[in-house]
Amino acid sequence: MKLKLIIICLAAWAFSSKADTNFITFTNVDGAVISNAPILSVNAVDVFYELPTGGGRVHLADLPTNLQARFGYDPAKANAAKAARSAKEHAEAQQTAATRHRVALDLSEKLFLEKVRQTKVGIYGRVIQTIREGLLVESGSEASYNTLNWWLGDGSPGANGTCLFVGYPGPRVVDGEIVNAAAYPDGFFTYTTVSGAQKTVRRYNFDPEWVLEVATPREMSLITNRPPHF
Repeated sequence: MKLKLIIICLAAWAFSSKADTNFITFTNVDGAVISNAPILSVNAVDVFYELPTGGGRVHLADLPTNLQARFGYDPAKANAAKAARSAKEHAEAQQTAATRHRVALDLSEKLFLEKVRQTKVGIYGRVIQTIREGLLVESGSEASYNTLNWWLGDGSPGANGTCLFVGYPGPRVVDGEIVNAAAYPDGFFTYTTVSGAQKTVRRYNFDPEWVLEVATPREMSLITNRPPHF
């Protein structure tokens, strides 16, 4: 009978000891007693536990020494884990910021390109000179209001005056030949004439993605033979 009683007591103690390892009782930093809270997980820094109202976390460093020993608390390992977690959070924050910045840039680029596309004009005229930067063209020299090609066939206005045409897509041309293509205003270009004088003209790019400066509506009214449709 005594042996049976001893076995029962040992079993109860073993069950109780095992059960105790799955629960935690302590007083938190606010003075509240957390009693027999089921343990969810433990790491080098924290113990996560369950409450009827939700969940909680306590730093191992804030627990009494007996509980620290129970969970194998090591200050050096805890500090290393904190540093690793902080580095990870910092990297994730930087990645998030970079992603947001990239999205903002993509949006800005799209808006910029949309504005550029609205400034499309026709370059139609005789090539004055081919230079390293592109073609110097007297746009409008071969056009008239009865020339359908002057409007590119899509209603785009034509550019007037001497200009630099960058990225002409047609076959290679020489001085005196005529070009006719769409282009987009892109600021100004200054060059030295054969006589040694400096001359500033408008620059146009065939590819809208090459444009660095978007022409304003006021500029469009000056460089074309009719107001643009904005």
